Amino acid sequence: MSGTTTIRDAPALSPEMRLVAACCRWPATPARDAVVTAAAIGIDWRLFAKLVARHRVVGLAYAALSSAGVTVPGTIARSLMTRVAQMAEQNRILAVESVRLQVMLEVAGIPSLLVKGAPLAQLAYDSLALKHAKDIDLLVRPEDLATALALVRADGYQLWLPARALSERQLRDVMRHSRDIALIHRERRVQLELHWGLTDNPRMLAGLSASAATQTVTLGKEGPGVRTLGPDDLFAYLCVHGAAHGWIRLKWLADVAALVGQGAPDEIDRLYRAAVARGVGECAAQALLLAQMLLDLTVPLALAEELGASRRVRKLVAVALDIMVGPGAEREIGDRRFGQAKLIRARFLLSRGWRDLGVNIVTHMTALDDVLAIPLPSRLHLLYPLLRVPLWIGRRVGVVGRGGKEEGAQ
Repeated sequence: MSGTTTIRDAPALSPEMRLVAACCRWPATPARDAVVTAAAIGIDWRLFAKLVARHRVVGLAYAALSSAGVTVPGTIARSLMTRVAQMAEQNRILAVESVRLQVMLEVAGIPSLLVKGAPLAQLAYDSLALKHAKDIDLLVRPEDLATALALVRADGYQLWLPARALSERQLRDVMRHSRDIALIHRERRVQLELHWGLTDNPRMLAGLSASAATQTVTLGKEGPGVRTLGPDDLFAYLCVHGAAHGWIRLKWLADVAALVGQGAPDEIDRLYRAAVARGVGECAAQALLLAQMLLDLTVPLALAEELGASRRVRKLVAVALDIMVGPGAEREIGDRRFGQAKLIRARFLLSRGWRDLGVNIVTHMTALDDVLAIPLPSRLHLLYPLLRVPLWIGRRVGVVGRGGKEEGAQ
């Protein structure tokens, strides 16, 4: 039996958002199809298409509409079909490259884990054709980062963010203030995020690294196996990732719901308790209640009542609902009225005490552009939050450049 939790002032879903949410329910069942069919009556299909694109759930939407036999207007139907085909091809490329990269690092003696991406798609949906992905997230140990970075660059990947080139000192500074470096392989059309950490706040999921417990996931029916986080760590990380980003995309919540909804109800309770033990119980509570409300995830009644009894969790849920499905949900968060303020509030609500709040403030107020442009001695790095505004103004008028472009070693 599913519990019910009332969140005060939760925004009402538009008919179009209600259909998007219905399409994201998993697994595909006749009951799900009936909900999709009912939700599709009389909607604005152009607005629906915008919501699907913004929430990056085109694969789930197209599959659900097809399964339910919903007639979609011609131009919208053709657009969905084209985007699904493009997504499926990109997912195929990313899956092949994920395997190749992990094997390459393994041969070099570097342990790595693939996070999200192809292994999550396989675990959650038993398919690589439904989940949207734009890059490969590869986690290595901090001590292996320099070697791994050299390997992938020798393989044809080029630095992209935070700079096109980094000196040894800049790499150390980036490692101190960030958790990943983005690279691109233009010939293979692949973006790679090389991680040495998984959260902006190092106090969250502390100790979670490429040395964590793993599970091996077979891609496709008889495809190669890849390593990803073990079940408990994967669930906890997905909840933290979504919460830290204000759940701005429904696809992240759909992945969580599809992943945990396959097991027995007591498995959901166990995963939540494991998240609590890792210090991220409120992120897990938020995810489970959101999935219950929007995606019909069956949460055990006793657990739902326990989670909903927390005033802080209710506030986290209400803020996420406003960001995810509230007014203007078809627009990116930065394009909405007070959108960035809402996102900042969602992030800071995760702070557990003054120390966490301080870490979040320093993290949020430290820009890598500043760190790269104005190298400071290690003991003075706490000045970067104070310098952010004047340095931002300096960049806008062209006085301060990005250090990575000027002094970074090739």
